[in-house]
Amino acid sequence: MPDKLSIQVAYNKESGGWGEAVRLMEEVMREHDYDVGSFELVSGEEGSFEVRIDGEVVFSGRVPSPGEVSDAVRNRLSNDVGRRVRYNVIRFWRTALAVTGMNRKGVR
Repeated sequence: MPDKLSIQVAYNKESGGWGEAVRLMEEVMREHDYDVGSFELVSGEEGSFEVRIDGEVVFSGRVPSPGEVSDAVRNRLSNDVGRRVRYNVIRFWRTALAVTGMNRKGVR
């Protein structure tokens, strides 16, 4: 399994799927930016909307609700102990930085 996840979203640009695909990208990257190596938006066939993580289809035929793709990423990460530890450490530091008002470089 590669060190970082590869996520691909195929959307239908004729039906306004571009906006939903961008929303998914923002949602996932906000929570999992350290664990995602690539996030690709691809214009798919008419009526299609598909989300793949490391090549495995996790959603197909419908636009996922808010949080569903992040949950799928979290589930994928939890299957790998190394990723799970890294995820929890990063989550801890993000919380600590948010509470103290500092950025990643330790500057308020």
